[in-house]
Amino acid sequence: MGMSASQARLIQLEARQSNLEYQGQQINQERSILSQQCTDLYNSLLTMQVPTPPSTQDYTTVQYAGIQGASTFTLGNIVPTGDTYSVEMNYKRVGDNLQNKGEAAVSTAPAEIYVKAFTGEPNSSQLANGELVLKGPDNKYIPISGSNYTTYFEVNTVEANGEEGENSSTETNTEPTYKLKGEYSNYQLYTRVAAGTEGGTKVENPFGFPYMVGGSPCYTLEQANDPKNGKIISDESMANYIKAIRNMFPEDCAGKSDDQIKKEYMVYKTSDENGSVSTFFMKKEEIDTTAEAGEYKFVNKYKYDAAGTYTETSKAEGCELIFDTAGRITQIKIPVKDSTGKVTGWSTLDLEANKTTDEKAYQDAYNKYEYAMYEYDKKQQEINAKTEIIQQQDRNLELKLQRLDNERQQITTEIEAVQKVIDDNIEASYKTFSG
Repeated sequence: MGMSASQARLIQLEARQSNLEYQGQQINQERSILSQQCTDLYNSLLTMQVPTPPSTQDYTTVQYAGIQGASTFTLGNIVPTGDTYSVEMNYKRVGDNLQNKGEAAVSTAPAEIYVKAFTGEPNSSQLANGELVLKGPDNKYIPISGSNYTTYFEVNTVEANGEEGENSSTETNTEPTYKLKGEYSNYQLYTRVAAGTEGGTKVENPFGFPYMVGGSPCYTLEQANDPKNGKIISDESMANYIKAIRNMFPEDCAGKSDDQIKKEYMVYKTSDENGSVSTFFMKKEEIDTTAEAGEYKFVNKYKYDAAGTYTETSKAEGCELIFDTAGRITQIKIPVKDSTGKVTGWSTLDLEANKTTDEKAYQDAYNKYEYAMYEYDKKQQEINAKTEIIQQQDRNLELKLQRLDNERQQITTEIEAVQKVIDDNIEASYKTFSG
């Protein structure tokens, strides 16, 4: 190879070598960027918080329970007030429930009613709606209540399929039959009618009540339990009513006798088209008489439910608590006050400490934990997938760099050979001219 040809070849090889080195630098720079991205992903993985499952201990509390009269109770919030405590009492009431607080429009009861001699057999609808009246030998008119008709009637029930029921005949009839019994057998039966009805007679209102609600008589419990008014409420029902009132108004009824409650609370009944009777109670003192006569209203009324189960919360002030050596409450002493607010004694109730777990709150927390774990695993999988892509890109660049390096080594070897040829030509030329 001649001098000029060798020189041209050397220039080509060095240019190619320089280009390979530039490409290698670019690849190394790309790999550095990928390495930084991989490091960032790894750091984000380190900063992720692993979700912690909830512990049932976090949702378990010590609950104190006891019995007061016929009701069970648990203690709620306890707030120190000097040497005593303000204690939230959560009572569980079973049956004899007052509920559905609201208002009731009231009108004054009529001074007289109209009655008409009744013929035929009374039915359950007439009894339930209070349409029937008895006239005794002393000309005293007694109202008949659907809830207390057995006081006056023998009831013969007949099954629809013709089978005999208690005191029944074998006739097929779904309507029970009523016959005046015992001392009432010589009473005369009347039905209430509208004024002006043919055969109707005006008599003094026998119901003994001052008000009406939606057309239904409204009495104090005392009036409703009075035999002179037909003893509209039986002794058993009266006992349940008083119990329900005491449960609903424990502070108002504290220290009061049953007779006082009978004077202070009123009752009225309504019936629907199916003859289902509902009972409502009102505080007598809460009747609003500021409107025109006959347009009064009870500020609050409560529906009575004999089969209800409910929770009632009240606050007991000035209580004393007795603790054991472990710091648990063993007794609560509730002050008993008279009408002036003076403490006249203490009601001491034993308490039992039980651990109670809020299962609903725990389950909600566990559901949140499972969702957090799903999010954690998902993010971890995303980071691992991105890391795998970066690593694959880095491996591809590494292979490309290795190919460039192999090519560079070949060019370097060729450059050395060409350089040797040029050196030999120079040396031979100088020796020729120097000879």
